[in-house]
Amino acid sequence: MPKKPVNKELRTNETKRESDWLQILKHPLILLLIGSLLTYGVGETIRTSYQTRQAKAAFSLRVVQLSWNQLFWIRVYVNRTNLNLSKSELDYAWNKYIDSLEQWNTELMGNIQLFEKYYDISTRTEFETEIQPALAEINNMLIDLRYSDEKPTIDEINEKVDSVNVSLYVFSSKLNVEFSP
Repeated sequence: MPKKPVNKELRTNETKRESDWLQILKHPLILLLIGSLLTYGVGETIRTSYQTRQAKAAFSLRVVQLSWNQLFWIRVYVNRTNLNLSKSELDYAWNKYIDSLEQWNTELMGNIQLFEKYYDISTRTEFETEIQPALAEINNMLIDLRYSDEKPTIDEINEKVDSVNVSLYVFSSKLNVEFSP
């Protein structure tokens, strides 16, 4: 019979210890500390995710803007050449094209890396093996149009520009960016 009171006493002490822990955990300062830690962890995850989405959207928008700016000035230069406009008008369009090319190439290597970071290797590969070489080919055609005796025809250039335009449209639509404030 002496065992029953010991077991009862042990159970009572065990229950008291559990009760003490529950009391400690229910203390407002402890609850505040736990809430702060959880808020920080969850908040940090949300903040990081939001910042990544914003950076991805800004990057994607920048690539789209740079590429269409380049195509715009390519078309302007080709059309002015086709119309036999004055040297000053051709020079203006050429210089704007060179400016757009400079912006594009200044950011090119970073953009290639960011395609892989924000999207995947296949997006980067498509950009590197299809988009960029096609733009480089058009650049070579424009250089020949401006400086070479063996000039490509306006139709050849326009055909290539149209092709790149479609490729860029399809490529940029794959970026599927949600632009949000």
